[in-house]
Amino acid sequence: MTTLLLFLNALLVGLGSSMVLSQNAEVLPIVGVGHRMLGAGVILLLIAWGSGKRLHLERRHVAWVAMQGIAMFGLAYVAFYNAVLHIPSGLVALVLSISPMITALLSRILTGDIPTTTDKVGMGFGVLGIFIVFGGGMGQLIVDPSFRHELMLGLAWALVAAFSTAAGTAIGARNRVTGIWGIATVGWGLLFSGATCLAVASMEGAAIVSAYSASYLGGLAYLVLAGSVAAFLLYFELIKRTGPARASFSFVLVPVVAIFMSVIREGVAVTLPLIAGTSIALLGNIVVLAQSSKGMQGIAPSK
Repeated sequence: MTTLLLFLNALLVGLGSSMVLSQNAEVLPIVGVGHRMLGAGVILLLIAWGSGKRLHLERRHVAWVAMQGIAMFGLAYVAFYNAVLHIPSGLVALVLSISPMITALLSRILTGDIPTTTDKVGMGFGVLGIFIVFGGGMGQLIVDPSFRHELMLGLAWALVAAFSTAAGTAIGARNRVTGIWGIATVGWGLLFSGATCLAVASMEGAAIVSAYSASYLGGLAYLVLAGSVAAFLLYFELIKRTGPARASFSFVLVPVVAIFMSVIREGVAVTLPLIAGTSIALLGNIVVLAQSSKGMQGIAPSK
């Protein structure tokens, strides 16, 4: 049953990666993220309230929850949505999958520990795998200057998403140790991030409410209900059953689902460099996550 939950969680999030395309077709990334996070935050808080959980945040905890939410659900998702404007969503998900490795390094730095050989090996595998995918699998296209520009922009946004997710997860680990943890905390974090995104979009003159198509609303409904709310609830259930470190292995499965969807929906060619690079990058994840079972992990289903 636990294995089924792990695969189901990865499936919901992985499918959500390709749904971002319908959102970007109608609104700016920051507006789409704002809509998604506000919707998911309200629903999670209602679920927490209905199950009798405490919703009140102490004043001294508000800033930490806001920082976690804005980093993990705001900046990281805005970067992910922007990356998908330039490169296939499956490749963005692959780059994002290195965030657990970055989190492991950040956690060690924050606690004053020296990164272990295992950390370095795992990160090395991750970087090598991504280099093979983008340098080998895309090599014939990098020669084209216009595509090279798009590729570099997409990769840069994807790396921003990975580092922002890692920073938010590290803050989440700190919050969990101090007792700021649970569905309500994630709900507040989502609300903080959604409100921040829409406030920034409004200041930039973007319309945050308009007449949206059925495609946009359908995609948004999936991203809110399945890709966010259901994914978080499944992730919490996995944490209860296996602990946070083992639950984080869903990071390994999400890029596989996302790349499969990119092959179907975005025309990504299945090449030897794509298969080899993805396998090596995910192996790096497994190496780091296996060791991280002895340490702390935050709460962050991937995109």
